[in-house]
Amino acid sequence: MLPFVNESADKDQEYFADGLTDTMIDLLAKVPDLHVPARSSSFFFNGKNEELSAIAAKLHVTHVLEGTVRRAGNRLRVSAELIRADTGYHTWSETYDRDAKDIFKVQDEISAAVVAALKLKLVAAGTNTKIRGTANPEAYNQFLIGNHYVLLALPSADNYRRAGAALRKALALDPAYADASAKLVLLDAYLADLTGDAAGLRRAIAAVERLPLAHPDHGPSYRVRAGIRASWRWDWAGAQADYEKALALDPADADADYDEAILLQLLGRFREAIAPVQKAIALDGLNLGYLGLLATVQMELRDFAAAEQTVNRMAEIEPQSEQLANNLSTLRLLQGRFAESLAECPKISDERTRLACVAHAQHSLGHRAEADQALADLLKTGTGGNLTNLAGVYAWFGDADQAFASFDKAVAAREFGVSQILGDRTLDGLHKDPRWPALLKKMNLPE
Repeated sequence: MLPFVNESADKDQEYFADGLTDTMIDLLAKVPDLHVPARSSSFFFNGKNEELSAIAAKLHVTHVLEGTVRRAGNRLRVSAELIRADTGYHTWSETYDRDAKDIFKVQDEISAAVVAALKLKLVAAGTNTKIRGTANPEAYNQFLIGNHYVLLALPSADNYRRAGAALRKALALDPAYADASAKLVLLDAYLADLTGDAAGLRRAIAAVERLPLAHPDHGPSYRVRAGIRASWRWDWAGAQADYEKALALDPADADADYDEAILLQLLGRFREAIAPVQKAIALDGLNLGYLGLLATVQMELRDFAAAEQTVNRMAEIEPQSEQLANNLSTLRLLQGRFAESLAECPKISDERTRLACVAHAQHSLGHRAEADQALADLLKTGTGGNLTNLAGVYAWFGDADQAFASFDKAVAAREFGVSQILGDRTLDGLHKDPRWPALLKKMNLPE
């Protein structure tokens, strides 16, 4: 399936077209015997001018569903067509002119028509409402707006706030909307961590414990609770139990496999993390986040040859991606190819990550003045959500006292990044320091 194209006069309706695509992917993925590529793989081709046959080959599909969306006020026009990739012939096409509040009916009619055209069996009645998570069209619309801001390429406090505002509107319209509840709690945690809001982080940690109680059959609720338990509470056993529950509820959820791989990675069980992340990649092969995690784990195992193959695959998919620049700068640093590491730093849009990248590479090149300037600039961005970055730079500079002082502050603040230190190979110089096992003990991490 390819993303529906927004043909509305209002270009801000892009979120609606993307949301329609997401929902259609979820609806069709529930049909037995129908292989539907996951979101990242489908959206990879958004705006790209490639032959349909080539797209189908990369997605390993025989048919492609594509369409357009035009929304004006309360009116909605959705055109969809199912195309056989090897011949380019239309298997089915239809245009729907409806009121916007009938979007659910349009989605159901398209999925039913596609299934009928492919001579497959439709999912059981009632499943579609469960997939969408709400029967309220406006709550669904607000969720799509929130999701749009979450998925923007550059995470920022402003985007998190916009997303949170939309999700709160969705929940005001439908308090039982599980997808909105789960996403909002996670967003609140990310925003609090990013801005150094200790009280906000405590509220998010408390709220996430209630999620699965309110939605016991909702896999993402368990995934979100697991993520917060691991990243901010350091409750590793609780996180593991939640991930297992999420996978039991939806074995085909690539994100659940990805999240479980992250948990194993955080615990230093790098070799065990390979299998679940490879399973996630098998389900969504063009997802750069999944491939980036695989490259990271391979670097943690010091298997630089395997990591090289993975970053090469990422470069084939999207050579200008920030995910690739992040992974490649670290790999080149660990390989001792410092000038090449530095060359990747400007491609990183997040200012703090970019400055830390520059500081590492410039110091390794012997350019002490440039490295010190990068550290000074990093300090100017503030310490809220930045303590782990600072600690990493100090450690690379060989200043263990400042590194551990920053780590201690990060632990006290429950900063997200500090939970990731066990596999960070740029911190290997600290491992023989007696303060290292004490630091790990504070986070219940294995020494």
